[in-house]
Amino acid sequence: MNTKKDMTKLWRIEELTTEGWTLLDDRAVKLTKEKCDIMLEEFLATGVNANRMRAVPDVGQPYKTPDA
Repeated sequence: MNTKKDMTKLWRIEELTTEGWTLLDDRAVKLTKEKCDIMLEEFLATGVNANRMRAVPDVGQPYKTPDA
């Protein structure tokens, strides 16, 4: 019997901007792999360049997009 908790790895989606890697959308946090894949496809469909996006593990404090 496995006594360790089954923890799902969560992801967030970031975009490379002039300020560095920033959160692409306020909804793009704490995503399962499946939801992350869906959101990446949605962002691609709306014209976000694939070379300027990345999915990274969502750990620690929630990411805040810098004020413009």
